[in-house]
Amino acid sequence: MTLIDLYAIVCNVTRTVGAMHVAKISRRHGDREYDSYLVRRSIREGRRVRHETIANVSRLPLEAIEALTLALKGVALVPAGEAFEIVRAQARPCGGRADRGPAAGRGAPARSRALA
Repeated sequence: MTLIDLYAIVCNVTRTVGAMHVAKISRRHGDREYDSYLVRRSIREGRRVRHETIANVSRLPLEAIEALTLALKGVALVPAGEAFEIVRAQARPCGGRADRGPAAGRGAPARSRALA
């Protein structure tokens, strides 16, 4: 199951079917601890609450799991550049250009290295 398939599942399931969440399952085997991340849906059957596993997302990077957790909680996610607006930019210190370094703005000769 790819991340796109999982996103389609998340978008098509309504809250009346069951609240979906990411569950972290920790398991110990000897002195090692293993963590699994599962997308689950909670279903009430009478007085009992049952958890149905939708997908195992353990192989995704932790950043993707955190983003999925926030998306299932209903937080609006925006790309990195769209959350802020650049109002004005600061001038570079020493008046130099970014491609030539700070000494180029003062008219200093460029230093070259002798190969030995």
